[in-house]
Amino acid sequence: MRKFILLFAAAALSSLGMTAQQLNGTFDDPWVKCYPNNGSTAVGTQPEGWSVSNVYQILDFILVTPDADRTGNEASHSVKMVNTWCGVSFFNIGATAPAYMTLGHAWSYGDMENQSIKGKSDGGAYGGMDFDYRPDAVSLWVKRLHSEAESTSNKNLQINKEEKASVIFYSWKGSTTSSVKIGLSSQPTTIQMKDREKDVLGKETETPYSKTEDFELISSMEQYIEGDIKDWTQMVYDIKYHSESTPEKVNLIVSSSDFFNRAKMGEGNQLWVDDVDFVYYSTLTGLEVGGVAVPDFAADQYVYDMGVVTALPASINAVAKSPRAKVEVTVDEAAWQVRVAVTN
Repeated sequence: MRKFILLFAAAALSSLGMTAQQLNGTFDDPWVKCYPNNGSTAVGTQPEGWSVSNVYQILDFILVTPDADRTGNEASHSVKMVNTWCGVSFFNIGATAPAYMTLGHAWSYGDMENQSIKGKSDGGAYGGMDFDYRPDAVSLWVKRLHSEAESTSNKNLQINKEEKASVIFYSWKGSTTSSVKIGLSSQPTTIQMKDREKDVLGKETETPYSKTEDFELISSMEQYIEGDIKDWTQMVYDIKYHSESTPEKVNLIVSSSDFFNRAKMGEGNQLWVDDVDFVYYSTLTGLEVGGVAVPDFAADQYVYDMGVVTALPASINAVAKSPRAKVEVTVDEAAWQVRVAVTN
């Protein structure tokens, strides 16, 4: 009789048992100029590979800026987003714009004729990044604070201490097209917008859209951050898959606003973001030896002393957390050990 040891091997990140793919998610590289609405006027800067919601509507408005990273290192960067009044406060002309970042293109439209009606101005994200993988989750570190102001004399400006911040992910193949106004309503520009986020996600809009025959929404995730978070906190959000197809494109939107509810937007609400990753789980959710569940099994435990036995088990049933993970079982008879390796 020999002592039987069961070993569970997985790549681990922050003890969550996952591997990650970087999307310039540290934001530490030099930032590049931001050109709102893909125009010719630069307003502030943005991380390489991302588009941010800085605004140019006759005047410049910077909503997204670099800040010290989550370790406090001022030589590295996090992203700071602040919902900001864009207009001329003295005349109460303008609207609060949402601060956000996207792997696609940020755009905005200012409705001057209906500026007193919350939500009439518009904006969002379209397009995305070429990408043909199927991550399990999105991981990011955040801080969140709401405006300290209690009220405002501007009748078009709203303080909302209950507003949620947003984290939105989706992947797809094919494309959609809709006709969308950008810029100012006094001199609007209409563009054929490819892969607008609402069109890809199938959300109701005032503008009809078309889609190619091969269009398919493959995955999505829509999560919200509530309340104030004063210290850096890691959030991990699982992605829901609607199809087994291979995606062609992916987009990730992180916003200091309730992204799809502009009428709830709160002036001065802030969100900090750092270390954004796509996550691939490499842990188990269940483990059986010889048809019997391993006692005290835990996803973050990697070695199990199974006691003294007369023979190694005939079967090991290991269930991966990710349906895309590969589980491989190897037996070392000389050492009386069984190793379960999970890769993704």
